[in-house]
Order: sequence, then structure tokens, then C-alpha cells
Amino acid sequence: CAVGIAACYFEAANAPAAYMPYQRILPTLAAIQLICEMGDNHLEKWTFFRHRYSFELLNAAVLFGLTLSPAEFLPIQHDLVICWFYRVSNGAIILAKSGDLMLLFRRVAFRFFGLLRGLRLQVVSDVDIALAVLRSSCIKGDALERLVASPAWAPVLSLESVDGALHQEMISDFHKLVASLPPPSVLIDIAKLQVDQLKHKASISGKPIDAEDIAYLTVLCFTRYLFSGKEGRARGFSVEKEHVLVRKIVAGSWEWRKEIAVRGTADQQIKLEAVEALLTLLQDSTLWPLFSDDWRTPQY
Repeated sequence: CAVGIAACYFEAANAPAAYMPYQRILPTLAAIQLICEMGDNHLEKWTFFRHRYSFELLNAAVLFGLTLSPAEFLPIQHDLVICWFYRVSNGAIILAKSGDLMLLFRRVAFRFFGLLRGLRLQVVSDVDIALAVLRSSCIKGDALERLVASPAWAPVLSLESVDGALHQEMISDFHKLVASLPPPSVLIDIAKLQVDQLKHKASISGKPIDAEDIAYLTVLCFTRYLFSGKEGRARGFSVEKEHVLVRKIVAGSWEWRKEIAVRGTADQQIKLEAVEALLTLLQDSTLWPLFSDDWRTPQY
């Protein structure tokens, strides 16, 4: 403790000497900051203050209006570097909110990706042209679908990512599945009931509804739409068992979304557990006889 007190006295004694090289520049910079903050808070209606142009102008006045020593240049440099990062951050925010600039960035990113892969990529944003391209061929090419989407979907196959005969076979089986499902009005009724229950639960607990709640609600609604029996829950399962299976599918959905969006590598074990949970629900449902053991293969 005594050593600490002695160190404080020593630092205090040296403070005036340390401050001497900056006795002119530090109060000047403090005054500039005060003016900018006052303008930012009370004079926002003027673009000059709202976009902090006052900061650059006043710093430029100090740079060119005063004869600065080398020691005095250092705080000015720090201020200008901070200001530069502020401008870059603002530019990034504007870019993120600008549809035209984001479209340009996407085009450049795709071109760069194609250059790295030795492919010629053409970005199509017109809906009619995109539909015409999709209808003209069942081959999706060797770019994003095969290099990014298909590996991300593993261990299952995505109908949107496969080509040729396999795509034709999967689309035919998909239509067969859709024809065997209850009418959409059933899903609407289930969704309304689950939304009302979620809202009631949130109002009682005071806990806000978050993304995890929405993901669980979505999977639960489709689970009951696809597999429900007379009890209103998945056929042959207690509410607790259904909850466990739905939670596993929800966990897997987060992993799939993460990898499909190229935000990281998915946990394959969680994805496999989600597939097993779905197969467990399928085995006791009226949908199992449609494809029987083929349900266990990646394309189903």
C-alpha cells in the first residue's frame, strides 16, 4: 500500500512536466470536441454538424493555423485516424442500406468468385429473365449450388440444388407427397392456435418472444400438420417426447441455416440427430408407407 501511495505521489509530481509539451494542443482539442458535441446534440438540423464536418474543419484550422511541434502532431494524428474510422463505418452502414450499392457489391463478389474458380458467372436480377433461364435447363451449373449449397445441405439433398434425372425424380416424389397431405387450412388452424398460445405464455411470463421461440413454433406447426393424430400432437408420441424431437429438429435447422448462409461450419452431429428425429416422427405416421425405407436415403 505504501509503495502504491509513493507511486501516486511520484506520478503527480511528474504530471506538470509530462503535460508541458501538450499544454497548448490538448485544451484546443478539448474545445474542438466540445463544439462538435454541442453541435451534434443541439444543431443537428444543419448538415455541417450532423455529419461532423465541423470536426474536420476545426482540425484543419489547427493544422494549418498553428505552428505545431512534433509532440503536438501526435494527438492530432490520433484524432484524424479516429475520424477516418468513423467515416469508413458510416460508409459501410450506408452501403449496407443501399440496394443499388449492395447489388453492385454482389455482382463484384460473384465475378471474383467465378474468377477464382475459373468460371464465367452472370448475375441475373430481372425476374422474367431468371425464370426463362431456369425453365430452359435442368442443369444448375458448377458454381454456388454444387460448391456451396449442396455441401451445406448434407447429409440430405436439397430439391433446389440437384440436377437432371435426379431432380425430375425428386420433384415427382415431392408432388406425390404434397397430394397426400391435409388441406392447407389445417396448417392455418394449427398455426393460429400455436401463435395464440405463444402470445399468452409470453404475456404471463413477461419474456419477449425471440428467434428461438419462432423457430420452435414453426417446426412444431409443421410437425403437427404432417404427423398429427386425433390427439392433436404427433401420432403415437406424448407431448414431452414430441417436444424433445421438435427441439432436435430446431437445433438442426440453426446448423443448416448457418452453413447455407456461409456463416460457419455446421455441427454434423446435431444435423444427424435432427434427421433421426424426423425419421422417428415419420415411422409412426401415415406418410411412411409412401416411400417406406426410402425415407432413410438422402434424397427423401
